[in-house]
Amino acid sequence: MHTLILDATYIHRNFLCALVAIDERDRIFWRFAKYESFAAWAKFLSEFSEPKVLVMDGQKGLFAAARTLWPHVRIQRCQFHVISFCIQYLGRHPKEEVGQVILHLLYTLKEVKTPDRRDEWIKAYKGWETRYERFFNARNRFGAFEYPRLRSVRFIIRKALPNLFTYIDIPETPNTTNLVEGWVNSAIAEALRRHRGLHEYEKKTLASIVMSHLKRGDHSNRFL
Repeated sequence: MHTLILDATYIHRNFLCALVAIDERDRIFWRFAKYESFAAWAKFLSEFSEPKVLVMDGQKGLFAAARTLWPHVRIQRCQFHVISFCIQYLGRHPKEEVGQVILHLLYTLKEVKTPDRRDEWIKAYKGWETRYERFFNARNRFGAFEYPRLRSVRFIIRKALPNLFTYIDIPETPNTTNLVEGWVNSAIAEALRRHRGLHEYEKKTLASIVMSHLKRGDHSNRFL
């Protein structure tokens, strides 16, 4: 197995989710769990042989389970999630220059397709850290950090950076989990929207039917 793209979607409040995996042949695999956790992801991933690369978001349980089962597997962090997590702290229209600069740099990730561009991006990011270091260390009169949100953005990027450009080293690796979110998760969400009022076990049945019938390019939704 070359690639596994992993993500989860909640189908019944915050008490039931579908853990989803798609391989390089567009085969869909899933397991239901009460919530995303190390134990749930470890049980699901143990059903697979070790892939060459895993594409995932930064969910702690998933990351820990993957590293525990396969210590040397290559990981590609979903760039879309990294940007989204940072926007949660920056907003889409930061007022401070420091926020504007890093948000613009994050948006250029989609343009990074070669080793040279990767190296340029990393250099630009490290330059941002150095240039605006005073913001990360500034404290208010109570001794607390003045810009905790910027520190959170820095933490998110630092944590993701070692696995942010795996797709450049391993061709045909996607750099986002959009295939799961835009194809599988959205189909489940649409089916649940059309069939409101279902009980938990009925939602599991419906989600299973949706995933077992999905085919790329097939938008007939005949099973709905």
